[in-house]
Amino acid sequence: MVLVLAAVGLFPLGLLALVMLMASFEDGLDDGPHEPATPVERAPASASAVPAGEA
Repeated sequence: MVLVLAAVGLFPLGLLALVMLMASFEDGLDDGPHEPATPVERAPASASAVPAGEA
């Protein structure tokens, strides 16, 4: 009986976690087109690291 009550009590929590997980995946797909801007921002950082290695 205790296991049944625990399962019924934790089911909404698991369902909420699943919904949040799926929402995070949808956000990741929506952020896809915005990703090409980040390598451009990272390029100067790596370019500045190269002269530091040479010096």
